[in-house]
Amino acid sequence: MHRAPKACDFAMNDQVSHEYALTCDQIQVMLHQEETLYACFSNYTRRNENIPENAPVISEAWRQKICEWAFEVVDHFDYDRDIVSQTMNYLDRYVSYSADKGVYISRKEFQLAAVACLYIATKMEGSHRSFQRQTPPLTISTLVELGRGIFSHKAIELMERRVLAVLGWRMHPPTSFRFILHFMKLLNNSERRKLLPKAITDSMHDASRYLSELAVCVSSLSIECKPSTIAIASLLNAMECANPDYLNWEVRDSFLQEVSKVTNICTESDELLSARAALKSMCPAMPTAEHNDVRECMESGSSSPVCVSGSTSTHTNRKRNFAST
Repeated sequence: MHRAPKACDFAMNDQVSHEYALTCDQIQVMLHQEETLYACFSNYTRRNENIPENAPVISEAWRQKICEWAFEVVDHFDYDRDIVSQTMNYLDRYVSYSADKGVYISRKEFQLAAVACLYIATKMEGSHRSFQRQTPPLTISTLVELGRGIFSHKAIELMERRVLAVLGWRMHPPTSFRFILHFMKLLNNSERRKLLPKAITDSMHDASRYLSELAVCVSSLSIECKPSTIAIASLLNAMECANPDYLNWEVRDSFLQEVSKVTNICTESDELLSARAALKSMCPAMPTAEHNDVRECMESGSSSPVCVSGSTSTHTNRKRNFAST
């Protein structure tokens, strides 16, 4: 027997429509930001003919070490792991902008800049926390202690001001994980929400976040690719892990069409396929439809440059000083 719609049904549909429109607007704003204020810049880890032979070049390995250190510090001090994405965005832009002006920084100055960028990123988190802090916040004095006195309080403060000036105080980059959060809202719209168990969407969230964090450590992905590209690539790879009984091709195609419509990004573009291949090569143990325990895969180690799964139980109690990096 057909049930007549109730007033609450219309109210719920209105609410869903409003949330969907808001999500689309937020994605559009972030896409505009990554194309303009936070556009891709030159990869300073690659030496080219424009760089003088005697100029120092920050290597890929050195950048990765700094990124790993940032993840460990963020975990220890109980910050959101997306802060590392912000930190590396600040750092990459600072070094790249400096190089474009003919200023090439040394490894030690790179370390100092990384410390300042991490400090700025933790301050930017501010009061936007959804949970109670378990440890004291990170301070300059703590950073001086972590560095065993390599950098003074004054040196970190001066570098902080220099980074802010070089970046023109543009400190809210759209990160790949923020894109993932918004794309997941599209997946969870009213129609698909009925079809997808929470366990499936949670696994997709964990797997895509895991992959996006891997990308932060690699300059060719973090610097040369747009955050939206990394986000979509991470989600597509994560979708391959989901149980096909729930996330079937119809649901996947509907979601991909939705993402393409909102972002105007072709999910079969060369850039996106290249990013997906790079992420797969970094995480060959990513589960398939036959083996879909995402957390087991993430905790198995795979080929990750640092443990970046959603679970921090294996490394939250470590505090690594950067004097040893």
